[in-house]
Parts: sequence; C-alpha cells; structure tokens
Amino acid sequence: LSPTGDRLLTTDNSAKAAMIRSASTGEILLRRDFAGDVIAAFSPTGQHVLIATCCEQNMTESFGDTYLDTTISRMMTLDAATGEVLLSFTYHGPVSSAAWSPTGDYLLTASEGIATLWNASTGEALREFKGQGRDGDGRHGPGTAVFSPAGECILTTSWGPPGLKEHTAKMWNASTGEVLRGRDGDGRHGPGTAVFSPAGECILTTSWGPPGLKEHTAKMWNASTGEVLRNFTGHTSGVVSAVFSPKGDRVLTASWDGTAIVWDTSTGEDLQRFTGQSEQVMDSAVFSPTGDYVLTTAYFPPNYSGTSDFDLGTLWNASSGEVLSTFGRDFWAAVFLPKLWAASGLEVDRGPQNRGDRSIAPKAARGARGGAIG
Repeated sequence: LSPTGDRLLTTDNSAKAAMIRSASTGEILLRRDFAGDVIAAFSPTGQHVLIATCCEQNMTESFGDTYLDTTISRMMTLDAATGEVLLSFTYHGPVSSAAWSPTGDYLLTASEGIATLWNASTGEALREFKGQGRDGDGRHGPGTAVFSPAGECILTTSWGPPGLKEHTAKMWNASTGEVLRGRDGDGRHGPGTAVFSPAGECILTTSWGPPGLKEHTAKMWNASTGEVLRNFTGHTSGVVSAVFSPKGDRVLTASWDGTAIVWDTSTGEDLQRFTGQSEQVMDSAVFSPTGDYVLTTAYFPPNYSGTSDFDLGTLWNASSGEVLSTFGRDFWAAVFLPKLWAASGLEVDRGPQNRGDRSIAPKAARGARGGAIG
C-alpha cells in the first residue's frame, strides 16, 4: 500500500510482473515485466518503487569451462508514475527480501544469511551484515531483513535445515554493523519472521518446526536488552505470521494449525481465537487500521482430499470472534485499505444483517480472486 493509501503495489510471479493499481478501483496504472520472480516496495514518499528480481541467467567461465549461473539478482528503483528506471544494479545471490529505510536514503536486502545495506541514489553497497547462519553458505536462509521504525537498527532472521543451530534473529546497528542483540535457535526451529512493535521498543518473532515438536510459539523481546518479555504459546503447528496491533497492546498470530489468536501483550493471555474450516491452513492474519477487526487468509494443503468449496478469506470481529464476512479463494496475502475502510462506515458492534448473504460486508471489504481486500 502506498503511504498515501491511494495506490496498491502487487507482484505476480507467474507472469513475472509488478503492477501499481488504483486502491479505489483496482485499475492498473502501471505495469512492468521482468526476467525473474519479483519483490517490490514503495518508497516512504510513494514516489519511487524498489524492485528486486531473482534470478537472472548468466553464462560464466571458470577454469576454461562455461556454465550457467542462475543466482544473480537485480535491484532497481523506478519512478512510480512513469515506470522509468532510475537505478539498476546486481547482487550475486538470490535476494529474498528488500526494503527502503524510513528516510528513503538506503535500501536493504537479505540473501542466504547475509543482509546488505545499499545507497539508494548510487546502488553502492555500504555494509554487509554477516553472521546469520554461516555467512551465505547456501544452507541457510532465505532470511529477512527490516529496519526499525526510526531506521537506526536492522533486524534480520535466518534459518536452515534441521540439525543446524544457526537459526537466528539478530539486531544490528545500521551505521556501524555492530551486533546489538542476537537470539539463536536450537537447530530445530525458526525464527521464521521478526517484526518491530509500532514504537520500536519490542521485537516479535515466530517459531516453527517439524511436526511433533512443541515449540510452535511467538515470542516478544525487549529490543534494548534482548530479554524475553512474553511467550505466546497455544498453537499446535508452525506459527507463520505474527503482527502487533496498531497501538501495540495486542499481538495477532496465524498458524498452520488452522487458527489465528489475539494475545494481550501485557499478560500473554489468549484473548480471542479464530478457527477456520476443517483442515485449512492459515497463512496470514492482520489487524484493521483501528485494531477492531481481523482479516485472515488460508489455503488447503496439497494432500487435502475433501471438498474445497469454502471461502478462504475471512473478516472477524477482533473482540467477539464473530465472522462478519467470507470471500474468495487462493489468497496469498491481504491488507486493509484505510481510506475505503473508513468510508465503509462499519462499526465495531455492527454485524451482518443477513448471516447467509456473503454480500453484506461493506464494498471495501470484498475482494476479487487473488486481489486486494479492503
């Protein structure tokens, strides 16, 4: 979503394309096609777009032999209005995450246990944050890297195959590259994702592992001391998504066990549980801009043999757990569009007038197959 809330940036890795759409009509305003899978992000002003593609095919010579090297990623910045390429440079490795700094002066990428800080104007590599996994040995990652809300710190995650212990979350000084805090896994679990709280004082990580293990949790850490403040335990399978509420007083997790849970950050108490259809797998959950609603997406696993005639996007009342609307299938992600959501007039205590009518949700809350959800 653009900073002003009027445009939506989407990627399609089947078509190898990135598109900017009108958030109110869905109209495609700009489309660019690329050679590989695409990661995309708006700049803090919304005037530029960061694109990272993986992977380009390149013929390389080594000791007289020629072979095909397919691990080159290309980063570029585009004018969000015209699509003009402003900057283009490459990285030797599969980039799995890309982000702008809060000021828009820097770019941050992650690849196989290494995060790299780039000058957004020149494409110069300013600093590498190594020490995740075995420094890009091909057995770890892909990993993620994000800036703190103020931009002074960088938070990275990395993981590898069972048996290796370099499953870590680390916080770094963005200016010096110094490791400020670090948490290692036990060789069997994540962390899978890591995010800062809205004010940046806490960090939230998720954990997942092979079936049968009990460590399917989210943990909240003090960003200054590294102390574990809360363990959110209650899922029976991998926790794949965790976010803070807009005020930072609650945490929302989604799990492969088919549930999403709202937790109290002060006590760790399970406040509300949202359970999907039998055998469906939750893959994301987000709060509405006010925190009064929860939007979840899910899918059925490949080995599922039952009927799949279910809507897999669900809008819930965050306090009561009531289902307000269901819609569509094959969702990979979902976001609220603040302007349309505010205009919808849906209040906290207002439920659907007709529980059997799927069209009663506000127009902004209904999504098209594979599209954005208001």
